[in-house]
Amino acid sequence: MFSTFDLKEISKELSDLERMRIDKIYQLGNELRIKFFGRGREDLVIKPPLAVFVTSYPKPAPKNPTWFAMLLRKHLKAMWLFKIEQYDFDRILILSFGFYEENNPVTKYVLIVEMFRDGNIILANNENVIVGIQSREYMKERTLAPKSVYVFPEKKKSFDLTTEELIEISKDNEIVRGLATQLNIGGLYAEEVCLLSGVNKAKTGITEEDALKIKVALNKLQNLEKNPMIIKKNGEIVDIVPYDLISYSGPEFEKIRYDSFSKALDEVYGKAESEEILREELSSHQKKIQKFER
Repeated sequence: MFSTFDLKEISKELSDLERMRIDKIYQLGNELRIKFFGRGREDLVIKPPLAVFVTSYPKPAPKNPTWFAMLLRKHLKAMWLFKIEQYDFDRILILSFGFYEENNPVTKYVLIVEMFRDGNIILANNENVIVGIQSREYMKERTLAPKSVYVFPEKKKSFDLTTEELIEISKDNEIVRGLATQLNIGGLYAEEVCLLSGVNKAKTGITEEDALKIKVALNKLQNLEKNPMIIKKNGEIVDIVPYDLISYSGPEFEKIRYDSFSKALDEVYGKAESEEILREELSSHQKKIQKFER
């Protein structure tokens, strides 16, 4: 599942798609593909809650488009992508689409991609009213359905916590759990903070000295140098990360590095799945041959 840091780095890389136009949109299961043209051609894959990336591995479009793909085509046809950005360091990606009016970009719709829980894709107009949504959700704090106003999830704590706040979140929880939930950074990066700080991740009721160490570690985490890689253990992929993390520094981990985070994601979710489709097509073709041979 995508973390806030994953989305931070991929949103920077995907800014290369800005000022390109939509050509085609189609959906394969839970995967949305948007084909862009303008400066060459690019295929954006949106696969919530697992990944967002540009792919170099095409997949055949389905013969019968889904209702959601048809709705997106109807409203976004030939529009320009003006902006792609992470919302408030959360697991939410926002793509702004529109047309130029008297040479000025005017946003008509936004595509909101939620990368938490089971993931979701929402199309809203320029007044934030939901026009279409992949999966409706009815919750106590917000409703996600057509004609309702899109409301962002409740904001989590920021990274500039005081030492008192850090001590407070560890009173009833292990510090690693408190960091993961209160800062919305997930277990991997919460453990990374503990490793960077030298504070035992299972500790509850941390001291002021521990809290100061964690504050320094949080600052280091925000300024990690991008170093995208696929992590393998015993030949099996265990993670795809944008940084070289201490969590994966052991000799049991193999690191395969890439020029971009998008390419690393594409190697796993684009290439591997494309090859699987090809194998299935060849298998189906082989079965037909065997049938005629019999």
